[in-house]
Amino acid sequence: MSLIKLDFRCGIFGNARNNFLEQDFQFQLCQAATWPKILVLVIVSMLRSMAIRPLYRRMSFYGFQVPLLAAVLTLTACAPAVRPPVLPPLDGETPKDFPEQSYQQHALTARGKVYRIDAQLSELRILVYRGGELARFGHNHVISSADMQGFVLRADDILASRFDLFVPVNRLIVDDPQIRAEEGADFSSTVSEADSEGTRRNMLGDKVLDATQFSFLQLSGILLTANESELTLDVDVSMHGVSRGVQSLAKVAEVSGQLVVSGTFNVRQSDFGIEPFSALLGKLRVEDEVTIKYRIVAVAADD
Repeated sequence: MSLIKLDFRCGIFGNARNNFLEQDFQFQLCQAATWPKILVLVIVSMLRSMAIRPLYRRMSFYGFQVPLLAAVLTLTACAPAVRPPVLPPLDGETPKDFPEQSYQQHALTARGKVYRIDAQLSELRILVYRGGELARFGHNHVISSADMQGFVLRADDILASRFDLFVPVNRLIVDDPQIRAEEGADFSSTVSEADSEGTRRNMLGDKVLDATQFSFLQLSGILLTANESELTLDVDVSMHGVSRGVQSLAKVAEVSGQLVVSGTFNVRQSDFGIEPFSALLGKLRVEDEVTIKYRIVAVAADD
């Protein structure tokens, strides 16, 4: 940081004696220092040259108040300003490797526009399908989350845009009746509360998502191609301690100041070290491939 230097001679009264000592001082002011503070120092430096030593003596407190005041003001002027974060902090626990600080930096430097994901309006759905010879005795399942958190960067260079989000695994919802109805005929069967709870218990157990050891499901997307309303994204999916990359077609729109990104892609559970659930020697099982659907609704951080 560049500095402004002020050199002057300042009178100091000693406590043990009444003689007036003169001592050279050099103060360094940050350029960010306010001019009133600089003016105070200039006035102090002029006291010796002015015929007002009695006034100066009265301003002294045990001989040190004026120069001490000048020093304190100087240090105050040079103290670095602490800038509050531009983005409000995310709620609750976050993944250790989540790049929140990177988005803070983008927001501070105004390199594009940063949006914060609205957890109440955004949603992640995982469609899980039954398989095997006895598939008709099972159900397709919808795993959903309404606890999505994260950020979207709409960069000045559109191809530098990205998003990062996460959902807590232990808050995933299994077979919400309304969501099943929204997903259509493949999910029209009725799932009892007991069946839904059993599916959730198996899903969170150590043979599937292992929620005790792996607390989050994360998605990170970067832009590959874009036109007016459709994007091609390279999405990094992290779950069960493994990350895999997939491509996803997504739609983007801006509605009432909100950025809406929605898309879908398929992954295989086995690619993440997960063995799909099966029973009766595989005659009733969960298919390896699942479909992940996301709808991100994000609000500009400076709104």
